[in-house]
Amino acid sequence: FFDNNPKDPPDYLIGEGVMQDGKPYRYMFKPSLDGESPDCYDKKPRFDDPHSASGVGNHFFYLLSEGAVVPASYRAELVKADLVCNGDIDLTRITNKVAAQVWYRAITLYMTSQTGYPKAR
Repeated sequence: FFDNNPKDPPDYLIGEGVMQDGKPYRYMFKPSLDGESPDCYDKKPRFDDPHSASGVGNHFFYLLSEGAVVPASYRAELVKADLVCNGDIDLTRITNKVAAQVWYRAITLYMTSQTGYPKAR
């Protein structure tokens, strides 16, 4: 979003230009679309792959930024309820600029290298 690259319009998809099949490597609005990343925090999550486990943080950022809004190109296959973990489809966005400020403050002021998911949550 901040780069505003016309060759890669802002879309909350990660790595779509890297993968050979043209599909994104990560979907911030619904991480589980990659087939392995969790969408939501779970007390007993699979953390065998830190890249897949990043789906929870990616999803958090998307929901802060956009609220429970299905991206236009995915409206045929997803509904608002598919994006949220607690059923709150009225989740209101705060914009990605403010979400970035919240996330930056959290990781620089409150989290350390020893912070796990329970503390981050």
